[in-house]
Amino acid sequence: MAGGSLETVVAGLPTSTPLIQSTLASDTGFFYGGLEPGTDESYGTAAGYPLAVGGNIRHLLLFGLKNTTPWRDQDQALIRAVSRSLKLALERAEEVAELGRRTHQLDRARQQAEVLAVLGEALQWATTPEEVAGLALPRIGPEHVGGAPGRRPDSPAPALGRYARRHRQVHDAPRPEAE
Repeated sequence: MAGGSLETVVAGLPTSTPLIQSTLASDTGFFYGGLEPGTDESYGTAAGYPLAVGGNIRHLLLFGLKNTTPWRDQDQALIRAVSRSLKLALERAEEVAELGRRTHQLDRARQQAEVLAVLGEALQWATTPEEVAGLALPRIGPEHVGGAPGRRPDSPAPALGRYARRHRQVHDAPRPEAE
């Protein structure tokens, strides 16, 4: 392949390229062959297969051969089989990536629920922000409170203080006498 051609392929062929246009227009692959010798085309036989992931074409599998022999049925069947296998592998890789993202989100939600459970328990026993911090921080760690890594565990966290103040306001409010 000539020096300029390789850079063009690596950079991405324009969608106006006839092989790419034909491949994008096909769901089952495009096969082109039998150009007459002496034409301006550098390839006599070409094939393309769109690789869709999640209903969107994300990749193209393209073949170009110098000979002018038309594609045989068995060659087309082989390219289609390889393309379908590659498409399945790409879909699975996308599903694995999505599961990884969801797992990360679930881990964050689980950590937040654990922090809230510890805070709820600390609020049952403590009456000052310092007491809440003293009960909760050793169990949850300062990195989960206020988002400040390196915070000293013995320093009351602002978030814990807000929860403790709300707790006191609710529990220390005067209650009407029962008749």
